[in-house]
Amino acid sequence: MNLQIISDFHEEHHGHDIAPYINKDADIVILAGDISTGTTGVSLALDSAELHPSITHVVVFGNHELYDLDYAEYLALVNMWNDLAPNLHFLENRSISLENGIEIFGGIGWSNLNTPNHKELHERVQDFSAIDYYGKPVTIEDFRHFNNEYWSNAQKWFKTSTGKTKILVSHFPQSTALKHKQYEKNDLDYYFCADRDLEIKEAGEHGVSLMVSGHTHDSFSTSIQGVRQESRQVGYPFESNDALDAVGGLNSMIVI
Repeated sequence: MNLQIISDFHEEHHGHDIAPYINKDADIVILAGDISTGTTGVSLALDSAELHPSITHVVVFGNHELYDLDYAEYLALVNMWNDLAPNLHFLENRSISLENGIEIFGGIGWSNLNTPNHKELHERVQDFSAIDYYGKPVTIEDFRHFNNEYWSNAQKWFKTSTGKTKILVSHFPQSTALKHKQYEKNDLDYYFCADRDLEIKEAGEHGVSLMVSGHTHDSFSTSIQGVRQESRQVGYPFESNDALDAVGGLNSMIVI
């Protein structure tokens, strides 16, 4: 089975449809968040799924989709969106079983913000003013709660799953080792990436062979705690695509 990964497409900056970037030889496409803001990403995913009916589309939201949509409203809508097309699956702390024994669990993932410098994060990160939860700006505590919920549900899944191939998807990378390679280590790393290496190790011990993420605008193909980590990120128009090119480009696929 051929898997294509796309994240951080940021249609709101590029103005491009995502459908033309889908590899027609893919069996599964994972859209790992920040495709656009609000429900525009839903429309783009649906357009692609309808144009490529033989390709399974698996979608998780990123933080930017929530800049125009309250997270509580998103939670209320996500299951309805799964009725839009038979080959289109939106995941938020849930899994989907596909052919050939492939199971995919996905969600935004968030970060546990494992740093004592909370004030700096709150002041520097736009999410804390741009994302609402039940009409109020998200907090440090909300982030941690959401990340805990992601892992609690993921653990229930991978401990009971009988799938032959288990894939874990999140918009936020779940190890700080996956931070952007260009920048020196700093407290913002704990916003961009959760600090969940122990949980990644546990996932691997229960058969998770691949994790997919985005968010950092730095593509990668590596391994953390014995679990393969893959990301194909577009980023903003002014950013370099060197890292994306280094892992084969947006049209590349991996065999699962």
